[in-house]
Amino acid sequence: MRQPFYEPEDDTYLLYELLKKEFSTLPSDTHKSILEIGVGSGEIIATLENDFPQHKYFGVDINSDAVEYTKKRTKNALIKQGNLFEPFYEQSFDIIFFNTPYLPCEYGENIEDLNIKDRAIYGGNKGYETILEFLFSIRNFLNKEAKVFMLISTQSKPHVVEKYLYKNGFQWEIVERKKEFFEELLVYKIWENPAVEQLKEKGVSHLFYLSKGKHSIVLSGKYDNNEVACKIEKNNFVGKEGFFLEKLQEYWFVPKLYFYTQNYIVMEKINGEILYNMYEKYEKTQITTIINNIFEASQILDELGVQKFEMLNPYKHIFIQDDLFVKFIDFERMVYSKKPKNTTQFIEYLRRKQEKLKKVGIIIDNEKLEKIAKTYKLSQKKIRIEDIIE
Repeated sequence: MRQPFYEPEDDTYLLYELLKKEFSTLPSDTHKSILEIGVGSGEIIATLENDFPQHKYFGVDINSDAVEYTKKRTKNALIKQGNLFEPFYEQSFDIIFFNTPYLPCEYGENIEDLNIKDRAIYGGNKGYETILEFLFSIRNFLNKEAKVFMLISTQSKPHVVEKYLYKNGFQWEIVERKKEFFEELLVYKIWENPAVEQLKEKGVSHLFYLSKGKHSIVLSGKYDNNEVACKIEKNNFVGKEGFFLEKLQEYWFVPKLYFYTQNYIVMEKINGEILYNMYEKYEKTQITTIINNIFEASQILDELGVQKFEMLNPYKHIFIQDDLFVKFIDFERMVYSKKPKNTTQFIEYLRRKQEKLKKVGIIIDNEKLEKIAKTYKLSQKKIRIEDIIE
């Protein structure tokens, strides 16, 4: 009689043999906390518990029949019903493994319409949705030096999965693979970027992907109950940015810096509208105020003798706050300069945006603009937008 949950198949035994090999390398006196996502029949977790009883085992499945069946097969494992990490929200683990539901839904079917048993097989309309949901969550459930083992299929579009891992700063390798009739099964070993582990040790929690730049990835997080942005280095630019942020802390347009090393920065998370949206989101008087605030900040940078190269095209590097003051982000390319051009570069940016400014009633006088660009340093006059409009 077929059971009302996923029964052992080739992928089950492939993952088990890999885990058995991995567990055999652990010192006999170690005691690991181990979580299986999607226990199914309990074949893997029950066998591991029998073979390596010194560890503490946890398991979860969305299928209540799978949960009850696995409870009967295990001795001391804590098995709960729920989706992914839901029942263990406040815990973290040394090893997590998941034989994922990796098949794409068949033509005409939708994942929400499948019965609970089929949800163990089909991972979403494209086959990788459940996998990405799992990967989105794992960061906050990993102990230091933890490992994740995840089995997927070539039908799950591994390039999508690997792109997600790369973008989020995880490290990984494919440690096992097996050819099947119409697919190849792949077992990934995934571990945390060492810089992220250091952030956790410093007390940064709730880490989730925020964005990716040319030189770093950015995670959102919490530190001392404050929302923070954490930049993780991909090259040597992060330490440089931390250096300049530290030098500029007294100025109102710079994010608060909490701490930094050569590998990461933890700073205030900046919210608000990016400059790119200014022309659609604000009225003439508001835009005038915003531009004047940017002029003030750019002239401070000039006076300090530093160059922020993004000022020529700052559409995503300046955030507009509720009070219309601005916050600058991305200082990784900043340098000391004898002839800084932050203000003249921003003037050039405005010159290129004349059509958008005109639509909100701000008309640039090009003669005034060119004159200001050439003479403002000599005059030492504070520039305002009123100086360059008709």
